[in-house]
Amino acid sequence: MSYLGGEARPPPPPFAEATASGIRLAQRDVLPLQLLEVPPAAGRGSRGPRQRRGRTRAVVEEANRCIGALNDLFAQAADPEAARMSSRPTGAQQECQRFVFEACRAAGRPPFDLTPAEALRELRIAGPYAEDAPLGPVTFDPAKISLPPEGNKPVSIDVLWGVGGPEFLERFSQHCLAPMVVVQEQMRDAPAVPYTDVSFNCKAVWEEFVWRLARAGLVDFADEVTEVTGVFCVPKKDGRQRLVLDARRSNCWFTPAEGVSLCTGSALASIEMNPSETLFIGQGDVQDAFYHLQLPPGLRGFFGLRPVRRSRVPPDLRGLIGDNKSERLFPRVAVVPMGFSWALWLFQQIHQRAARRAGCGNDSRLRDRQPWQPGLAVRHSEYVDNFVALGSSKVEVGNAVNSVVGELRRIGLPVHEIETGCTQAKVLGWEINGLTGTIRPSSSRLWRVRLAFRHVL
Repeated sequence: MSYLGGEARPPPPPFAEATASGIRLAQRDVLPLQLLEVPPAAGRGSRGPRQRRGRTRAVVEEANRCIGALNDLFAQAADPEAARMSSRPTGAQQECQRFVFEACRAAGRPPFDLTPAEALRELRIAGPYAEDAPLGPVTFDPAKISLPPEGNKPVSIDVLWGVGGPEFLERFSQHCLAPMVVVQEQMRDAPAVPYTDVSFNCKAVWEEFVWRLARAGLVDFADEVTEVTGVFCVPKKDGRQRLVLDARRSNCWFTPAEGVSLCTGSALASIEMNPSETLFIGQGDVQDAFYHLQLPPGLRGFFGLRPVRRSRVPPDLRGLIGDNKSERLFPRVAVVPMGFSWALWLFQQIHQRAARRAGCGNDSRLRDRQPWQPGLAVRHSEYVDNFVALGSSKVEVGNAVNSVVGELRRIGLPVHEIETGCTQAKVLGWEINGLTGTIRPSSSRLWRVRLAFRHVL
């Protein structure tokens, strides 16, 4: 985020005159930067001052790592025998040193429970729906699993789509399926057996879980299916568990999903404000988004689950199983599953159409690689299940949020975690301060990346 106009610059850190190894260059060059002088280790004295000196020392050491990395990148083609620099830093160099130091101080301490190896593992398995929650499969806990309540009624995609919904749904159901020759080619890289949490190897645990899914409207039943998916759980940022399907074999039956244009940190940082203006932020989140999108019946056979025993079906669910006498009964996922390659595209299109009906058009939508357009009162973003509005008018930002939330609720999508008119907010993993005009990655996300790089290097 940038302000239009000048602003006062704070002085450089008081220890910015130390020397560092580098290349002998003219004084006008910014790189290489001198390293900051590391304060002496905390000696004797009261506990408070010693702790403060220790924290400052740690920040300086972290800043010097960053400066060293910048110098290394710059010096790839330089003379390795260059003499040690000893001149006083220029004003531009002091400003760069100050920026690096303040960035390291703002990042805070690394998470005490995250090792470099674990940080790399989390980045490797990160999906599009996670922010700062710990990632990776966890053991199924029926008390923590996040599911809609009994009696949940998923909404048909044609209803959510609006005008032209039935025609769109028919075209989509045909377009997304791949020709058999493509299916066979894609199956070569698919696992022979999808991954499933070992907790579900117990028939009693599995069947009890399936009955719970059926009561929430998430599965129906059939005597045969085309594919059987794996089932496992990942943690959510609130401590609960999210259900995920290993649909790698199922996705082989479909064409590659079309791309989406989403808001990024770069798009958020492109916001321009006058120095006298304050940025206001509003947002809302569709609750259990994908559990409310009904999967077309013709596609459910590609997302079968492990079979259950017909004789064990509870009396209140017997109306779902038909008249066939076969003992083996396959649950089929009846909602758009997380793990389906087209899931993100589908919900993104539905969300954007709802926003347009509510008055938030494409001309004001923040997205990656889209030039900034000045003069618009409110900018907005639909990021899968999250809606964000930003602008200099608290009233207009609130109106945009309320209009979109109202439209989403009208078509059957519940919205929670609603905020209107905040000046500080966490948006898509980025921390925005509308008073100071700053945007930075959240501390947990930043440290995950930094620690992962340290493990690799």
